[in-house]
Amino acid sequence: MRPVSDPANNPDLVDAEWTARSAPSDAWILANGRGAVYIPYFTARRPVNLRYFADEAALHARLDALAPEKVYVSGRTLEEAGLRVKLERYGLEPAAQDGRLSLFRVRRAQ
Repeated sequence: MRPVSDPANNPDLVDAEWTARSAPSDAWILANGRGAVYIPYFTARRPVNLRYFADEAALHARLDALAPEKVYVSGRTLEEAGLRVKLERYGLEPAAQDGRLSLFRVRRAQ
């Protein structure tokens, strides 16, 4: 347990803790892999588990159903899940940046 509690050994934890500091407390966070567990546990935010929304149309429908809620995704999740293109088509805007860590607001392009 000790090795994964060290941020140097656990980029998922670093991402979750930074998301907790950067996203509004009432936000939904797109998550995959460990993030689906880390987001509710370490950030007290509501996750959208991307495992169930691999299809772009299903993902967009879920995001539409969440409107007008605040929805965010970390840059790390965008890259790991290959989501960037799908979310750019939906609507993606930078929200926060700290070195290599980034957070994006997800909302339908106007």
